[in-house]
Amino acid sequence: MLTIRRTAIRDNTAHVGGGLLVQGDFGGLSANEATLTLEDSLVAGNSVTGRAGGLFIDRTQAAVRRTQVLSNLVTALHDSWGGGIATLGGATTTVEDSAFCGNGAQEIGGAIYADQGSALAVSGTHFYGNTGGPTSGLGGGAIAVAAASGPRPGPVTGTVSGSILISNGNGPEIWESDCNPAMWSDLLFTSNVIHATGSGVYYRNCTGLAITVPDFNAIAGKAAGNSDATPAFADFHATPATISAGGTTVLSWCTPGATGLAVDQGVGPLGQPFGVVEVTPPDTTLYTFSKGGTPAGAAPVTVACTALGTPVPRSPSNGQRSRPAGGGLTLAWHAASGAETYDVYLDTGAVPVTLVGSDVTTTSLALPPRQLATTYHWKVVAKKTGCATPVVSPVFSFTTCAGTVCFVDDFGDANVSDWAASGRGARVAIHGKMRIRGKKQLMVMSPAPAMGDGIMEAVLDFRAGHQEARFVFGYRRANAFRRLVVTGSGMLRFEERAGGRLRRIAAGRHPLPGGPFKLSLQPTGAAATVSIDGDPALTGQYAGPQSGRFGIQAIATTLMVDDVRVEGTP
Repeated sequence: MLTIRRTAIRDNTAHVGGGLLVQGDFGGLSANEATLTLEDSLVAGNSVTGRAGGLFIDRTQAAVRRTQVLSNLVTALHDSWGGGIATLGGATTTVEDSAFCGNGAQEIGGAIYADQGSALAVSGTHFYGNTGGPTSGLGGGAIAVAAASGPRPGPVTGTVSGSILISNGNGPEIWESDCNPAMWSDLLFTSNVIHATGSGVYYRNCTGLAITVPDFNAIAGKAAGNSDATPAFADFHATPATISAGGTTVLSWCTPGATGLAVDQGVGPLGQPFGVVEVTPPDTTLYTFSKGGTPAGAAPVTVACTALGTPVPRSPSNGQRSRPAGGGLTLAWHAASGAETYDVYLDTGAVPVTLVGSDVTTTSLALPPRQLATTYHWKVVAKKTGCATPVVSPVFSFTTCAGTVCFVDDFGDANVSDWAASGRGARVAIHGKMRIRGKKQLMVMSPAPAMGDGIMEAVLDFRAGHQEARFVFGYRRANAFRRLVVTGSGMLRFEERAGGRLRRIAAGRHPLPGGPFKLSLQPTGAAATVSIDGDPALTGQYAGPQSGRFGIQAIATTLMVDDVRVEGTP
């Protein structure tokens, strides 16, 4: 999970993904997609010799909000696409209230390129001055959509709505591949303002050109309610909007077809309709952007105390679920340089306003019991005597457990000593996971208390050996427990040891991916159900309910374990 806010990503070079490359695991979309949130930021002046001048988004859930993507360039002459953003590999990309100006690719997709079954949702976004290829059959200065297959079956899908596309190169504003009708995209354009000054509005490489907006709207299932106008907009921002004394921020702007552009506070005239300029204000300053002497936008820059850094929440991690609601939940954060004390705010609002800790001198705060099954947001404010403006952390969130038994372990602390081991082998923390290496058999018992109904889950990855693991549950003693056996071949088996006998309850098969998979076991009364990556795989019916502890066994196997969750009732 990658979150970037209030950041300028500028003037980088690469072969692919000049500003940022975010790529999920090749193991599959369901469990291994990356996550990107990019908000209130600037991606400008990056260039690549291959593809995706600004952002390369692959097998990723991405959200780009209130961000300017300016003057990023793909210099390759062939296989050249995605000057601003390329989204592919079945990625889901949302773009809201942003601006793409002056980006370019030598063939298609000056601003945005989508392919390989990706999902694209664009709203409230401005496209101006982006360019695709200069020759006939190329283009898509604003948006290009190709038709290659990817990990998500089917064509590119999504919507482009409530946006402005104006003067994006000499070719068509939008380019799509339709030579394979089954892969012609399901991307729908609605309620946009489109003004083409190049060859036309919409081009399909095997069908031809729709020159005007009415021609475009007449394509059933592709466009509706779009209009042609020459809109006047002005996007003007400071990134970041808060700096330390002596620090630098970047002013960025984009406005179509205007002259007499300028910024006050000593910046002066601006020569291009889009661009950036660095400023170092001595004090908090309001910069005003004007067109022909008329104010068109404003960007405040706050100059914070020089000696006070930004606190960063650490635990619970952002978006973490299944945190205990009762005692034992502690908020922790990374120290801010120069901070003397901290105020901590927490409640259920998106921006917390309830003070739960005042003048805290450490970097953690133990909380009283919270409500079950509730999402809380929290932030930390760093303070120092003599600094009039405190520094506020990003807002993090977590969700409490629905049951009174609640245990999670992502092994981020590199400590597995609280998992009691028995048998032959070893368990160690490595690369943020627990590695269990059973020579004959090794069981590690979780620190979670005994549980009856609920859910036990973990991400497992067979690495070597016999490839057999066992989820032990309802454990009371060495001769009284239940277990689920799972093998690398996909064999599943519920068993029970009681009264000195081992009894099979149910057996079946379910295909496993060739890598990590999430195993979820849910005992409810006398029944137990196992799911693999969210798909129900096997249900066993025992004689009655049985509360007990939870552990994991590796049988002559090297097993990687991550993201353990135990949640339910005693």
